[in-house]
Amino acid sequence: MTRAALAPRLPSKRPTMRSVLRLHANGWTGAYILAAAAALWSAQAAGPGVFMLLKSLPVLVLLADVALARAPRLSRFTAACATVALAFALVAGAVIVVDFHLGTALWLGTHAAIIAAMGVTRAHPARQLLVALPSLLVALGMLHLVAPRLEPSLYWTVVIYSLVHPTVFACASVRALVTRRDPWSYVMLAGSGLFMLSDTLLALNRWVLPVPLSGLAHQSVLVQGTYLVGLWLLIAGLPPRKERM
Repeated sequence: MTRAALAPRLPSKRPTMRSVLRLHANGWTGAYILAAAAALWSAQAAGPGVFMLLKSLPVLVLLADVALARAPRLSRFTAACATVALAFALVAGAVIVVDFHLGTALWLGTHAAIIAAMGVTRAHPARQLLVALPSLLVALGMLHLVAPRLEPSLYWTVVIYSLVHPTVFACASVRALVTRRDPWSYVMLAGSGLFMLSDTLLALNRWVLPVPLSGLAHQSVLVQGTYLVGLWLLIAGLPPRKERM
């Protein structure tokens, strides 16, 4: 596959959510689906070593997708932010198994890079707060459930992450519902929602009650599946150069 064949084509008409998603229907997306399926299988049926190897493959494929197919359509800043976010996610997924605190810090780096890729919003602060409020309520609800069950050594790390990780969804909500209201922002909102749902399911599975189809390392098909689909949608929702504000 050549770089030209893999590069998505911009729609000639006003974009819709369907056209935005079809824009990314290329060879790399097919490879991502296969890698994601292997990762989901390994969470249920493989040993820890195989799982650790295969769960990294989808992120590696998405990194290659950004570098070879999507980057020419993005601004340099947006492409750099996407690359940094995926690199942090790749390393965090491996590190968090051996060092929870460092792995969590790396995940915060992923969130920060995604937020930077979204750009600065220009809506009135009160409107932004109103749209972002559901994210804060979800975070507080999760803390109410999880905090009493946390090991003392993990308490503040989990509390800080629980308050920060909904920020991506809050920023995507403001972007989709207030400042931009275009198909790109709707796709990113869907991705950030699934990303937050994955973190929520992971916390429930580890500290509250087992999530259906639980597998290795507090993972489950639901945790991994929502994460992988959410991550792909977050990258797919990055607007092309002329659309970014």
